[in-house]
Amino acid sequence: MGYLETADRMFESGDVDGALEYYEKALEEDPADPVAWNNYGVALEEKGRIEDSMVAYRKAMEVDPGYGIAYLNLGNLLVRLGRFKEAEAVLREGMEKAPGEVGLYLELASLYFRKPSTANRGKWVLQRLLEMYPQDLDVLKGVAERLIEGGFPEDAIRIIDAAMEIYDDPDLLNLKGNAYLEMDMYAEAVQLYDEAIRKNPLNEEYWNNKGFGYLLLGLYEDAIECYDRALEINPDYRNAWYNKAYTYHAMQELAKAVFCYWKAIQLYPHDEVAWNNLGNALYNLGKYMESIPYFMKSVQINPKFETGWDNIGNALDRMGMHEISIPFHEMAMQINPKFDYAWYAKGMALIRLGRAEEALHYIDTSLKLNPMYDHAWIELGRALAMLNQWDDAINALKKAVEINPHSGEAYELMGDIYRRLGHYTRALSNYLKAVEAYRTAEEYMDADVKAHLVGVLIKAKRLWELEGFTSFEEAVLELLRTDEFHRLRDPAHISMAACVLISMGKRDEALELLKRSEENLTPGGKALLKALRGSVDFIDEEVRSEEILTVAILLAWEGEAKEALDLLERCAPHHRGKADYYYAMHVAHLRAGNAKEAKRYRDIFMGMAPEEVVFAP
Repeated sequence: MGYLETADRMFESGDVDGALEYYEKALEEDPADPVAWNNYGVALEEKGRIEDSMVAYRKAMEVDPGYGIAYLNLGNLLVRLGRFKEAEAVLREGMEKAPGEVGLYLELASLYFRKPSTANRGKWVLQRLLEMYPQDLDVLKGVAERLIEGGFPEDAIRIIDAAMEIYDDPDLLNLKGNAYLEMDMYAEAVQLYDEAIRKNPLNEEYWNNKGFGYLLLGLYEDAIECYDRALEINPDYRNAWYNKAYTYHAMQELAKAVFCYWKAIQLYPHDEVAWNNLGNALYNLGKYMESIPYFMKSVQINPKFETGWDNIGNALDRMGMHEISIPFHEMAMQINPKFDYAWYAKGMALIRLGRAEEALHYIDTSLKLNPMYDHAWIELGRALAMLNQWDDAINALKKAVEINPHSGEAYELMGDIYRRLGHYTRALSNYLKAVEAYRTAEEYMDADVKAHLVGVLIKAKRLWELEGFTSFEEAVLELLRTDEFHRLRDPAHISMAACVLISMGKRDEALELLKRSEENLTPGGKALLKALRGSVDFIDEEVRSEEILTVAILLAWEGEAKEALDLLERCAPHHRGKADYYYAMHVAHLRAGNAKEAKRYRDIFMGMAPEEVVFAP
């Protein structure tokens, strides 16, 4: 066996390092072998040695200008790197020097289909290929596939139907199903995949595509079954692992999604979208720090992948590192100036940094690019509220709920603004709408939703207490049904839920909730548990916690106003400036008989601007 054959066999077995060694020996033996240079380039690319692999492909083209595969491999590599102009030049040169290489026509068409302005060029390239091979089945299938990918499913169906009059090939049924998917005819697509499966039940691609059709129909469990059938046939079928991950992601079974994304990546580690989606699954689990390396990997593979850059910034924003996040959002904007979410994300980071006036430019630009994005209207409302432009802020938030009637964040911010303006009935009404909206979203949103839900419940309850809105009492208590809390597992959410139960006077239920997770409680949860058991011996970590303010309120309600005030004095360095701190001071002084001080703290609480309202659980 020669060096080249040995190298090829080692590469196919996964021994890339060994293959490289033998490719080099083959090239020493025959430096004019285009196949050896090309295969050497493929192995170098597999090892991530991108520049070296391009040199190898060009060397293959130099020693044999008619060797079309080298042009194709180099063109594909340049496309993956986002170097589209160079890729076009290489593929066109290949078509001139190796006019019989079908793959060059197909890949050049795919490249042209990336932009609407060049789509007609793509169709022209495919027409030229059809003229060369008018009845070649592989060419007909390749052309139909590219037309579907390019957004021309009707043209693809015409070619497929003509081919089906000549050939009885289940691949044509599968391709027609793909065209129907592109046309949003999901049920019809699934029927075609079934026909293909009846002709060849051992084709993993057909099962995978049927699963994707079920996913688009919202039939998630049926989709998973199809992917599993595909993986029974071929455990290394990457597309099935990827689509299974995507489906689990849609089902919010994120841990399973992470596993499946990882399996897909192991089978093909050069897909920036897969790395990005793995990061997204971790991000949606609330694991922001853990998500960043996967977003970083996506932009390492493709430095022009704007979504990956922006997601790094999003994760940093979630961690409160807004200043650091801004360059990543800017990188995404530089790559794609029409990427509305990147403009929005930079504006949001500036708002979190208190730079509301500067943020307006970025939020406005985002809305010009995409006026139907409700979160951008919310952030516009937030920025305008920070600038005391109350009417404009309310109008922006009304636009957000017009787009998305279930936007809890928009209703909550409107509640904050109306409370700041002294319109307490409107404030409480919006808080209650926010509660209902967060509940609707709870099953579909990320890990922060329960925090939003519990926070707004406390705002509504305490506003009711301060203003004596007895007509809202029944509604608030109904919204605070305890069965909402029995499903909680996150220790932070459990302590927040206990705060709500305490605010309702349901202390026994709060005690049971905390006792159930006693070993895993946060410091704040431990402080609550101590207080409910009658202890006021709090350590510094517990005093620093957000829940300590609820403990102070609990002590005041129990007639231990002096202990409450002493506790508030201890925690003042950590919590002064938060709305609940002033509320707790109001309650403690009221119970201590200090009416003047109670009113002073009540006025501070009620007069805080929306951007100053940081409610402790």
